[in-house]
Formats: sequence, C-alpha cells, structure tokens
Amino acid sequence: MFSTKAAVAGLAVAVCFGTARPVLAQGAKPAGRTATTEISGGFTLQTWNSGFGESKGFAVDFARVVTRMGNHDVRVFADFARNRFTGEETDTSVVGGLRWRLYQDGRAGFFVHGSAGVVHWVEDPDPFFPTGSGNDLMFGGGGGVQFDLTRRLAARGQVDFWMERDSDFHDWDLISRVYASVVIKLGGK
Repeated sequence: MFSTKAAVAGLAVAVCFGTARPVLAQGAKPAGRTATTEISGGFTLQTWNSGFGESKGFAVDFARVVTRMGNHDVRVFADFARNRFTGEETDTSVVGGLRWRLYQDGRAGFFVHGSAGVVHWVEDPDPFFPTGSGNDLMFGGGGGVQFDLTRRLAARGQVDFWMERDSDFHDWDLISRVYASVVIKLGGK
C-alpha cells in the first residue's frame, strides 16, 4: 500500500517539474515580481489514507524570498493548519520548509516545495472509550499554481502530500491536502 501512495505523490511532483521545465528554458524575467513576503490563508480539504473531503479546515501560510534567480526564486515558508474529521478527531499541524517558485508569464507562477513538521491530533470524546491524543512527525511536499490578481493580491491552489509516522513508530500514514487560498504580497516596490 505504501508503494502506491508513494507512486501517486511522486507522479504529482513529476508533473509539476515536467510542466515547469519548458518555462525554465525560456529565461523570462518575472516582471513586477518584487514582493519579498507573502501571507496567505484559505480553505483546506484533507484526507488520512482515504478520499478527499474527509475533513475540512483552514490553513495560513507565511513565505519569504531568500534568493531570486532570473525567472524563479527560493522561499522559506511556514504553514499552520487545523482540520476537523467529523466524529473522529481534530488535527492541528505546523510544517515548514523550502518553496521553489517559477514564473511562467505576467500573472501565473508554478511552485513546488518540501516540508517537515508535526501534527497534533485529539480524538473526539467517547462515553465508552478513553480519548486519545498525540504528536506525530510528518514530512513530504507538494506544489501548485499562484495567479497574481493585482500587484499585492493573488489566488493560490495547491496539493500537499505528507508521510506521517504515528506516535508509537508502528506505521506510516499518507496525509493528502488540497488548499485554496488568497495571498497578500508585502515588501518590495
């Protein structure tokens, strides 16, 4: 089962890189891309080893450019999310990592990122069983596209895949997330 999940995650990253590679060859300059900091927030659909939409929640993301190179840049980012699995548990995650963003034209930019962090989960109260909670390590990556609406405002869609190791180090679980957000761009000219 792990090999199927890993193959799906690998395919998603390969599609992002495959789409981005022709743009690198163009060598286009990112016109008007001077914002140094981005703060985003939006709606998430998250799954734990099953179909999308299993849980709903929100996330906020903070990113800062560390270097620019022609038509792409590298950013450090942090992501905080909270998702509710109705009738089961609530998850709160904090991850951080590096994001590589490639500018395709005047308004769109593709990105991929790698991240690591922790998810804190708390089971819903049950009158017959003790309620559990724990902190699990997770790592993975994702990617997406960001469309600049104005010089200071953008819309972003992304997909993330994390491998999560349970608190007892018994097995690995796949966490998948779809995230749609509004981005506020700060700094620069």
